[in-house]
This record gives sequence, structure tokens and C-alpha cells, in this order.
Amino acid sequence: MCTRKTADPLVRTFLDKYGLNLLSIPRKEVQCGDLYVAQGSRVSTPGSMMYLLEPKPTLPAVVTDEALADLKGIISGSVSTEIGLGLMENLLTAFGASAIVQSLKAGYKSKRVSSIRFQFKNATRDHVDPLALGSAIKECQLDGSHPFVVPGNTYFLVAGVVRTRSISVIASDEQENAIEWDAGALQVADVAGSLAVEKTAQGELTYTGKSKLAIGVELYELRYDEQRHRFSLTTPENPPRIVRGSKRRAPLAPALLGGSEGDIFISPT
Repeated sequence: MCTRKTADPLVRTFLDKYGLNLLSIPRKEVQCGDLYVAQGSRVSTPGSMMYLLEPKPTLPAVVTDEALADLKGIISGSVSTEIGLGLMENLLTAFGASAIVQSLKAGYKSKRVSSIRFQFKNATRDHVDPLALGSAIKECQLDGSHPFVVPGNTYFLVAGVVRTRSISVIASDEQENAIEWDAGALQVADVAGSLAVEKTAQGELTYTGKSKLAIGVELYELRYDEQRHRFSLTTPENPPRIVRGSKRRAPLAPALLGGSEGDIFISPT
């Protein structure tokens, strides 16, 4: 499940439909117009493009809260409880509910949960037109005095952000039977006050936070021509098909950090 060669249906939807780079740690403060700086295999945490470009560009209008219809009903493949709870821990901690993580793990252990599957029922997407974004920066140059501007670096611009306020978790035992949750499992989140939990289907609990968190970003790779002092947008060698509602391949597709066979998660250093 952790590499982009996976056949996991949920990960394949994220990759093939939306060209997403998934975030290893979900974050609230992620915006269109953020910039990642890559030096070899190392990737920075994102910051606003305003700090690296001059003159400072004006970000095009952002379309917000677009419903991701393609995710409806898409459930991940099964992962072990250990791996699944690790992924949940990152999200719940980002929701501000780290206090319940140990109780949650104990509850899954007591129910003898053997495997976990995930579903995102209410994810949304914020995005800008990549062509408009290109127009916004076409007259810009890199600020050569900035310490992040080094020859050989590459720059990845955020043109889309996928967010969620909730995650649905389907738990099964060793015989692949759905776990029957009792009232205790529904009360564990009340202690934190920052998380709600409800039973939404057989064996399924949905955890909902107060704020939407970014779980993935659409990136476009920028190449800076030192001689011409201008940017170009680079098309991946094997781009995902990102023309929504069509079977045609997008003329300019989002880039995947680490390539099409890399890890599904961005892990800035």
C-alpha cells in the first residue's frame, strides 16, 4: 500500500484520478500557491511562493470545497491493524485528539481486530487553474538571495489541495468478519472534545474532527532557466490520467514527487 505501484483501490483513485501526493502527516495550513523545494531526494516543508519569487505574483482565484464524487464508495484494501492504527494516529493527532490514541489502540486490541480498511466519504478539493497559475508567475524570477534558491534545486507548486474532516474505518477479525462495536467505542472520543465518533455501517466507525485537514496535494514541477530567467512547467514522463469526466490524457498533468514508483507519501526533511 505504501508505494505508487500498489493496486489498492483507494490509493489508485488518489493517484490516477487526481494525481495526488499524499501527506504523511495531514496538516491544516496547506494552500494553493505553496511551494516545495527539492534537492535530490530531499524535500522541504512547503512555504508560500511569495517568499521565493519576485516580483510577488498574485494567486489566481481558488475554487474551494469541490466534492470528490470519484471517492464515493471507494474503500481501501485491508492493512494490518498495526499499520492501519499508525495511519489513523497521524490523522487523529492532527485533529487534536492525540489523547485518545492509546485508548483507541487498546479498544481495537480488545476486540481482536485483525485488519483495517479506510474510506473518505466527504473529502473536498480546493484548486486553481494550472494555466492561470502559469500566467501568474511567467514574469517572475527566483530571488537569488534566498537561501532556498540553489542551482540544481527543483520547485513544486501546489495547484490543488484535497481535504477531509473525517475518516471512516472498517475493522475485521481474523475470519474477515466485521467487528461489532459497542457503546464504549463510541464514547472514547468524547474525552478529547475535538473529535466525534459514530457507527456508520456494520463494523465501521467514522471519526470526525472540527477542522478540515489537507491529506494530499496536486503539484506542478517548475524548472527555472538560469540563462533566460524564466520558469517552465515540466510534464511527467508517465503522467496519470487527470482529465476528470474524460478518458483523454491530460496535456499537462500534476507531478509526483519521487516518481511514479516512489512512496505514496510526501515526507519533508
